[in-house]
Amino acid sequence: MDLKTAKLMGGIGAILTLFIVIPVIGWLLGIAGLVLVLISVKTISDLTKEHKIFTNYLVAAILSFVGSLALLFGGAALMF
Repeated sequence: MDLKTAKLMGGIGAILTLFIVIPVIGWLLGIAGLVLVLISVKTISDLTKEHKIFTNYLVAAILSFVGSLALLFGGAALMF
């Protein structure tokens, strides 16, 4: 895969993550978008031989997910 394809795939993935607000199917589109962005970042990282790019992005994605879960459960705990 070349750089142009990776950039295109990352752009499509970023657009798909915006559709997460759509009821019922939005979460599937959001996950698909996140996967596309992760694949494109990995490809760009491999092509540039800078593996720290992917490592930093993966850490940010994991921390974002954990933070979202903490906010969800923390907010739910405040309601009860």
